[in-house]
Amino acid sequence: MDLNKYRNCINNLINWEWNTLKQLRRKRRRNFLLRISFVIFSLASILFCLFSPAFIIWRLLISIGVQDSLADLIRIIILFSWLWFISPMDNASKKEREEKNKRKIEIVEEVEKIRKAYNKKYK
Repeated sequence: MDLNKYRNCINNLINWEWNTLKQLRRKRRRNFLLRISFVIFSLASILFCLFSPAFIIWRLLISIGVQDSLADLIRIIILFSWLWFISPMDNASKKEREEKNKRKIEIVEEVEKIRKAYNKKYK
């Protein structure tokens, strides 16, 4: 069983919806109803994919006869474990992450230099 396939399912759905929305924005600028309805259904589908497993298991536990307080606790645990399960995995090595962080630091330092030069010029 390939876990990454299941973990990236939600991300693929979000990316597809985002790309489709960008295409609708470009091609159908004046059709606000289509764009707004697509955004509403996209958010609904994402929320359904995120919260439905925890809700379904919670309702099953209550129908079996588990106490409500215990079922609520289990629902919260299942929700967070589900969110952890579907979150994408980072396949970068430690060296790659360190290099990426160094590049970020360099960019932040350059932006600080530019900002200081801008402030000196216009003060």
